[in-house]
Amino acid sequence: METQSANAKIVTKLMFRLLPVQVVLAAVTAVSGLVSSYFASNFIGVAAMSAVGLYNPVNMLLTAISLMLSSGAAVCIGKYLGRNQPEKMQNVFSLSLVLCVLIGCVFTVLFLLLGFFDLTGFLTRDEAVRPLLDRYFLGQAVGVLPLLLGNQLMAYLSLENQGRLTLAASLAYIFVNLALDILFVRVLHMGTFGLALASSLGLWAMLGVGSWRYLSGRSELRCAVKQLDWREIGPIVGIGISGALSNAYQTARGLIVN
Repeated sequence: METQSANAKIVTKLMFRLLPVQVVLAAVTAVSGLVSSYFASNFIGVAAMSAVGLYNPVNMLLTAISLMLSSGAAVCIGKYLGRNQPEKMQNVFSLSLVLCVLIGCVFTVLFLLLGFFDLTGFLTRDEAVRPLLDRYFLGQAVGVLPLLLGNQLMAYLSLENQGRLTLAASLAYIFVNLALDILFVRVLHMGTFGLALASSLGLWAMLGVGSWRYLSGRSELRCAVKQLDWREIGPIVGIGISGALSNAYQTARGLIVN
């Protein structure tokens, strides 16, 4: 009983530590949505706004998966860190990144297929909107991997009390996204593909800034893909799924409304 109580206290403490980064990511998503809507309505057209709106439930799905993996893995890592079990801690860190890459590759291929072969009919039958939505999916395909990996690393940065680096990564995303929106949409007239590509490259900028600590070797966390213990997927999903339920609901609601 004492062990269970101690574990519950650790999980609760870690959940509260993850709250700030979730607030930051929610704010970044909101700002991105406002920027995309502004450029879509003012420089592309009403149909482009419809395409952005139709994509939102899909984005919510990716966010739900990202939150599930990042929060679940971060809590597991924090628990193993407190118990002085570095091997298990490194395993969860490595496993979570591998899962992000695998899931990201699946969604990237899916987005490319939807865009190239005009398979977005399950989202809209509007002949004026579908070509715009197809191109939007192609641009978003570039950003699936950095979205999943970036959110993951942001959660780990919060565990290491790297709030400044988290803020810098978020600001890098907003700046790059806005600058490229101006270039791709207003100057080069790349339409919805340019709109989505600007957001995707902004996510790569966020990932680049957020991963600097890990690439430079300043973090105790190291990625080692040899001899992964895949049984840790259960605890990661079990802990993280509660934080993803809200986004999963928004995904289902958005698809039904659309």
